Amino acid sequence: MDLGLHGRRALVLGSSSGLGRAVAAGLVAEGVRVAVVSRAQERSSEAASAIGAEAALVADLTVVGEPTRLVAD
Repeated sequence: MDLGLHGRRALVLGSSSGLGRAVAAGLVAEGVRVAVVSRAQERSSEAASAIGAEAALVADLTVVGEPTRLVAD
């Protein structure tokens, strides 16, 4: 399926497992430059590697300032 997203960028939160990982994998398959985000570096790195994502980021969105830092990264 071609959703017309090739070359776009996506920041997928909670994407080291489950539905978030499936969404990230689907976006990668569409040619999107995906950044996988979870609270643990090991989980983010594993998921990013497995699905071919461009980046593996770590953030805990319950911490003040983390959303801003995450977007800046």
